[in-house]
Amino acid sequence: MAFFQTLGYNVYKSNVEFGIYSKINSSILPALQYIDANYQTNNWYMVRAIKKMESGCGQFLQPSIGVFTQGELITSSNHFSLGENIKIFPIPASSSVNIETDYEMNSLELFSVDGKRVLKQTDLNLKSVDIDVSNINPGMYLLSLKMKERIAKRKLIISR
Repeated sequence: MAFFQTLGYNVYKSNVEFGIYSKINSSILPALQYIDANYQTNNWYMVRAIKKMESGCGQFLQPSIGVFTQGELITSSNHFSLGENIKIFPIPASSSVNIETDYEMNSLELFSVDGKRVLKQTDLNLKSVDIDVSNINPGMYLLSLKMKERIAKRKLIISR
């Protein structure tokens, strides 16, 4: 039986989505917060959770698959980029969460901290949506909202 513990995160950057990503942080980040001093709007970023794994063969560090995003990676529910107004409630969510924006949402995705997509809804074209999270495990997630030419990222906490 394998045991793992998340130690922190590494941030990687590329100039194209499926290009070569280079790690840009010098040490493992204890939280999902990082400022890229050389930020450019066309950059692509990937965040990988770093886990300490233990099995019958010993201990080792294992990175997750990662979450890809273009532009600014936002992990705070009170940070607004590009002037959009996004309301997410309740936080923490238990069975459903309501999302309201100034712009029509084309799609939304929800990622776990280890980079796995746990929810995807497309063809929304709505300014308000209520999503069922009752079948999603409690924890912290990254919510990605696509609105026209904009992508906004927000932190979402699910608890029971």
